[in-house]
Amino acid sequence: MSVNFRHISACCRQAYNGVRRPAVVAESAFALSPRDIPQLIDFFYEDSRIDRKLTDEDLREIFYHLTDLYPEECQDDPDIVDLLSNLAPKDKETRMTFAFAYQRMQDILNETDNRIRAFAVRVVLKRSEPKDAYWFLLRLTRTANPFKRRDIIHALAKHYDIPAERLKRESMFTTLKELAVRANEDKLVGVPTIGERMLLPLPRRHTDIEKPFSKMAMEVIRGERLTLHTHPTFYCLTYDPHGEQIDTDDIDTTQLTACLPNGIYIVEHTPQDDFPLKVCDALHVVDTDIFDKDYNARREWLEETVSDLLLKEIERVDNMKQVIGAAPKNGVVFLHNLEANTTFTTSPNETVLFSTKHRGEVFRVLGGVWRHEPAKGLALTGWRIGARDGIDGYYEVGTITAEPDVQKRLFRLTEKSTAAEGTRVDMKGATFVEVEIHTTDYDERGIHLQGIITDLAPSMGISDVVAVEDIEYLVGDVDE
Repeated sequence: MSVNFRHISACCRQAYNGVRRPAVVAESAFALSPRDIPQLIDFFYEDSRIDRKLTDEDLREIFYHLTDLYPEECQDDPDIVDLLSNLAPKDKETRMTFAFAYQRMQDILNETDNRIRAFAVRVVLKRSEPKDAYWFLLRLTRTANPFKRRDIIHALAKHYDIPAERLKRESMFTTLKELAVRANEDKLVGVPTIGERMLLPLPRRHTDIEKPFSKMAMEVIRGERLTLHTHPTFYCLTYDPHGEQIDTDDIDTTQLTACLPNGIYIVEHTPQDDFPLKVCDALHVVDTDIFDKDYNARREWLEETVSDLLLKEIERVDNMKQVIGAAPKNGVVFLHNLEANTTFTTSPNETVLFSTKHRGEVFRVLGGVWRHEPAKGLALTGWRIGARDGIDGYYEVGTITAEPDVQKRLFRLTEKSTAAEGTRVDMKGATFVEVEIHTTDYDERGIHLQGIITDLAPSMGISDVVAVEDIEYLVGDVDE
């Protein structure tokens, strides 16, 4: 049974008047009427593409059809929504359900003749008191709405107990109404499909002396992080952090695929090791709910499934002093929240980056790349950097990300461009930056590195840029 509409109008009053946050209001409405969640989303929220709505002129004409009066004959400069809502009986309580009100709303918005619309409005007014009719009429105008996209996503996340970041990721590819339907049907909302192109965002940097998580583990970064997809159809696919498929001819995956069930895993490729490919994390495993487990549970599952020789080592730490003491000199470590579920977006609640490095190496930004980021959508977040090659040339050595504040400054230094995934954007002029290098390697793709842009270097020039032949010596020995 659908909830009485007076409860939904009360929710509107709370959100519009600022009594409660819109996300909390939406969550309470979802709890009141779980079967109507997709319709509630349509009622509360609209995006900029909505063109089905009533104008003030439509409401004025509806008022005329209901009363044979013009609004101007009643009072000066009237609030037409308030004027219409006061046509409802004041001595009766609202006796229509939300489902009934929502259906009348669709009838009115689908109609173009205001005379016919007036009949539908009359039906609603007869069944509601003025204070509830007001919110029904106001939502027909689709204006002055406090409910934002993030509010609906957070309310859905709370209601269905799904990480909000996963819902944000899914919402980039579907409507919010469809997102609610998928969540209600208990489908793998926000979980990537095996074989699907997948980005591996770099974690946020942690510089505080306070520990980021109550329970955490430290992972020393020694090589290139990749995502490994195993499936009976295509056997094995490997993607770099930017979602680009790489050739695995030079990477022996047979040992891992022999022991790993079909799924998606984060692996680290360290060519100089006896076992160059090791598993760091399990993101999605067929016929299991591993994606709903926290990091500690996923780690325990890996320890039972994968040989110690093929599993990346981690170390439990209790505070930042232990991290600083255990981190290698001039190295980079990831700190994992043992109690966090994966969101597939490397959210700050899951993993943060800590570095003992104190200075960046200078590179030139050769251009930006539009990418479809999880939870962000299309954004200019990839930066192609070049090392000095010869006297006056540059050799491209990778596409990396930048610190959030540097990201904004870099964006302002690009030429105007069309936002399309994979499109390269030129810089307005020579742009030099400081880069903290995490790993470097050389394979069939040429020289490539993983790292992050930490600052702009406007006073630098080509003579300050790292020479391409020196790149492999820039990463400190993690065993020191």
